[in-house]
Amino acid sequence: MNTKSALPIVLVLAIVALGGFLAYNFTSQSPDTRSPSGPAETPENETGEVVALRTHATLGKYMTDQNGITLYTFAKDLELRVTCVEECAKIWPPFLAGEEARANLNSYSHPLDKFLNLIPREDGLVQFAFGNSPLYYYSGDKKVGDVNGQGVNNVWFIAQPDIL
Repeated sequence: MNTKSALPIVLVLAIVALGGFLAYNFTSQSPDTRSPSGPAETPENETGEVVALRTHATLGKYMTDQNGITLYTFAKDLELRVTCVEECAKIWPPFLAGEEARANLNSYSHPLDKFLNLIPREDGLVQFAFGNSPLYYYSGDKKVGDVNGQGVNNVWFIAQPDIL
């Protein structure tokens, strides 16, 4: 086989391999590798909590989901109304409430959970809000403790219960 006839085969194999890599990495729901599309829904953890608190050395206390992944608020959201949709939601996936979480909302044990609200989204899903602020993930956070979305465009901020 000569070099010219092998090139199309090599290109096809490279494209297939790249497609498999991208499909695996952008559909994983592991809490340490949050995908840009976010989780399908948010289960409660073993202690029945939806949110938790972590402390950052310079930013102070902030909210996470039950797996320790940072939650954010969007300054352009209106009271109990989601404005980050479509392309925005690919970068800032919503913190969604699954059926079990919605059914048990009033029975969670973490003190912050009593301030959670549910917001119906235009796409038919239900998103958690803390007080009046819808909660989101940031696709740039890859592991527990990441706060890479803090201050992005001066409108995205870690969810801090003392200032919400």
